[in-house]
Amino acid sequence: MTTNATLMRKHIPFLVEHNFVLLISLDGDEKGHSYRVYAKNNKNSFSEVIKNVDILQRDYPAYFVDKVSFNAVLHNRNSIKDIYTFIYNRYNKIPRVAQLAPGGV
Repeated sequence: MTTNATLMRKHIPFLVEHNFVLLISLDGDEKGHSYRVYAKNNKNSFSEVIKNVDILQRDYPAYFVDKVSFNAVLHNRNSIKDIYTFIYNRYNKIPRVAQLAPGGV
């Protein structure tokens, strides 16, 4: 399942119990993640995403290692180096990175 992890916290036990494989969208640090905002208030979702991912990693470490990976979008507010460095240093994971597709934006 691919998720932005903003609403994940209340569903973590279900996801783990049913052995979901998770691909979490995270574009690096807070600056790099700055295009991912809530529609209702235009606030960056970074802090909520990190809080939820940290809870998942803390409470289910083996599941996190085996079932969680990251996807990032490369754009003008981040870099491949920044994305890799942040996600690897924080979660010991190497993310998939794709360029932002400007068509239809």
